[in-house]
Amino acid sequence: MEYKTIIYILFPKYGKNKLYMVKYIISHLKGLIKIIKKLKFFPVALSFALLLVTFQPTAMAKADILNDPQLDVLSSKYDVEFVPYDSIKSKIQSNSVQSLDKSSSSEIPESLKFKDMEEYESFLAQLRSDIDSQNSDANTDVSVDVPDQAQASSDAVTMAAALADVEDSYTISWFAPFTAWGFGGATATKNISVQYSYKYVNNWPQYTGVSKIGSHLGGLNLISWEQTSASKTYSQKCAPKDKANFKVNGYFLLGAEVAGFPIGAKVNDTWEGSLTLKPSDRDCF
Repeated sequence: MEYKTIIYILFPKYGKNKLYMVKYIISHLKGLIKIIKKLKFFPVALSFALLLVTFQPTAMAKADILNDPQLDVLSSKYDVEFVPYDSIKSKIQSNSVQSLDKSSSSEIPESLKFKDMEEYESFLAQLRSDIDSQNSDANTDVSVDVPDQAQASSDAVTMAAALADVEDSYTISWFAPFTAWGFGGATATKNISVQYSYKYVNNWPQYTGVSKIGSHLGGLNLISWEQTSASKTYSQKCAPKDKANFKVNGYFLLGAEVAGFPIGAKVNDTWEGSLTLKPSDRDCF
């Protein structure tokens, strides 16, 4: 009986979807089988040899799955970086505690377990489609009413105090539905939070600065968000510098199980939003 046939008989659960495991075992048994056959006690010795080489298959497979050439294709195709699951597990769990769904677990849910790379790719394709649609369909161009300069002056001790910079904050939020298999049609929210200052110039509010730009994902405990950078620009809607435009770069953190082995993924995304300042009692000139 050929050694490949023996492997598939003894390890049916691995199947063709775990060729890296089979190759690992074969590489160790190839020489042993030749020796064992000559020693005339093939059945007993083979069982002992199999026991020796299966002490470390799981750790080896975890490393090998990240070296699967199929992942290079998926990485380029869907803008994903694949990492060891253990390196992102704690961050996903932390997001679970902060989400609307307070349940959290160190285990990968059944809904994110895939039988092979083909099934995992189908999931990533739909996830990328979801993410792109969330951004293109969202209304992230919002405005906020600020106290009129006349109102501010009437409440101030002096006109100088009324004309000083005012500090405030705002969170731009929009719905982010996930339809990819494994999320069950869950709807999260994408949020860009900003801290800014403004003052009235020529009877209209104008930005004088933005001190902080943050972002977070709300309402979903199966995936987490990490911000890597943020930027701003100013533009004019009704008057100079009455509008601030924000851009946030980052990635989603997602754990999954493919062919029985855990894998982590960083799915890149860019969020954009804008905030226009306007007096509460009037619109543009």
